[in-house]
Amino acid sequence: MKALRSKFTSLGYRFALYIFLVFLLIGILFSVVSILASLDRQITRIEGYLNDILAESIPHITRDLWITDYSQVYHHLRLIQVFPYVERVEVHYIGSQIITVGDIQREHYRLREYPLIYEYDEQNKELGVLTVFIDYKQMQEEILSAGILEFTLHLLLVIVLAAAVTVLFRFMLGRHLVYMTSFIQKNTDAEHWSPLCLERRTIFNDELSLLTDAFNSFQKEKSAILEQKTDLSVRMEELARDKETFLSIISHDLRSPVSGFRNLTSLLVQDFERLDTEELRTMLIELEKAGSRVYDLLENLLEWSALGRGKLVPRKDRLPACLLLRNAFENMEHHARTKNITLNISCPEEYFIAGDERMTMVVLRNLISNAIKYTPVGGSVHGEISRVDSMVRFIVSDTGTGMEPEIAAKLFDRRQKISSVGTEGEKGAGIGTVLAADFIELQQGKIWARSEPENGTRVCFALREWKNGEPASP
Repeated sequence: MKALRSKFTSLGYRFALYIFLVFLLIGILFSVVSILASLDRQITRIEGYLNDILAESIPHITRDLWITDYSQVYHHLRLIQVFPYVERVEVHYIGSQIITVGDIQREHYRLREYPLIYEYDEQNKELGVLTVFIDYKQMQEEILSAGILEFTLHLLLVIVLAAAVTVLFRFMLGRHLVYMTSFIQKNTDAEHWSPLCLERRTIFNDELSLLTDAFNSFQKEKSAILEQKTDLSVRMEELARDKETFLSIISHDLRSPVSGFRNLTSLLVQDFERLDTEELRTMLIELEKAGSRVYDLLENLLEWSALGRGKLVPRKDRLPACLLLRNAFENMEHHARTKNITLNISCPEEYFIAGDERMTMVVLRNLISNAIKYTPVGGSVHGEISRVDSMVRFIVSDTGTGMEPEIAAKLFDRRQKISSVGTEGEKGAGIGTVLAADFIELQQGKIWARSEPENGTRVCFALREWKNGEPASP
């Protein structure tokens, strides 16, 4: 308890010191402002007296010059010169005569000139100029000395007042601190508390702890709900974009090949007997192309729909990378043969990936299909595999039309719908690249593209390499 009383006493002294410093600072600032205002008022008052004397003397000097009464001119000049801080007074008469009173004692002065004009026969005649030499430095020094003295007196008064207020505050605060110390000492004595009071205090502390825990739990649940709300808002925006894309594909991209397919079959039924073998072959090839486009589009739509509903969970199996690439290229040979495009691959057999076979094949199918689509007749599409650090990299490159690097950088962005017509007029929905990006992301891989106009396109994706002893999906 002595330590508590000592702490309270030290606190009281610190408060008293702060109060003293605050009052002292306020007093000094008030004194400085007051003295500066007083100095300005004194300078203004002295200049006002001088202006009054000049206003009274200049008409007399002008008249005496006109009547050439120089003795009276000297008299009025002496009245001006005896004014404090006026060093010298000169009259430059129009007849080249100079009348002076006083000597210049110091070099620090200011000139003030007044024209001497006399009215005669309703005309103004200029007789000369009155010049007054005023020692402003002496004026400022004397006023400043008086100001310093006044500031010293103010400072002493402020110190006395601040000390008096501090002592009074310390006395009043000290009484309250002594009373508080006595009260704490009395009420913290173990013998003073009855068992009932101690029990109530324990119950209160327990209830307070329960309320604190409940409040913290509420805050955590609130934060979790807000995060879920944000995630739901983002998901709703993505679903709205997917819905618009899906409707666009249904209404345009799927309608076009189905319409062509129907028109060709209708033409075959109507003109079958009149068509020769070559015309039938041409129409059947077109039917095969339309059917392939519809099939590929439906495959992508079904995969995309399952992905959007959260039905697809990627597996983690040990898959031979080269075999996947070879099978994907073999499945696209018929498609490439219709445009006389050469397919070739180069891949080592020792690389294995940890991934989902179905998803990886969908990605390869879409990338190879796009490469064939944008490669002109007689071109080539090449596939290769390499290893970079702990990742296996698949590369599909072509000798096609290419694209701007800015477009290639956005090719796998879900927020961008990028689609264009192929070299033989093939149309696309732009869904294949988005589906490929989603499947690679589900397998924790990376996908990107590099391209330049007329220099072909190079699309790469990387999946994690299989580690020996790693468990596969059941």
